[in-house]
Amino acid sequence: MHLYSIGKGHRVRLKARVGDEDGEGAEIDSVCGVWIGADWFERETWDMLGIKFRGHPDLRRILMYPEFEGHPLRKDYPAQLTQPLIPYRTEEEAGLPLGKLAPFRDDEGMAFGRKQYSKNDVEPS
Repeated sequence: MHLYSIGKGHRVRLKARVGDEDGEGAEIDSVCGVWIGADWFERETWDMLGIKFRGHPDLRRILMYPEFEGHPLRKDYPAQLTQPLIPYRTEEEAGLPLGKLAPFRDDEGMAFGRKQYSKNDVEPS
């Protein structure tokens, strides 16, 4: 983890060894209580590498779909592994809303809205 203090201009690098030689039991305390911005970074690390963060408020997959098996950036992840295909589901079949889940909002990705342009809107150069 690389930390930087804007006010003081100090840099700190934190390193921690987790798990055994085979990568099993990789678990470390979450820093979300100190730095809320670590939330998504810890979720991504868990999703891709399988490192669990104790005390994390919402440790669920962020990049891969929930049924994905394994953690694709681990060295022991088989390159030829085929993941299960997930059929289209309704909300009743899934047992949860299929819309955007928190912390996503309805306007995510389009914070300023979308404007339709026509040829008349472009000024000649």
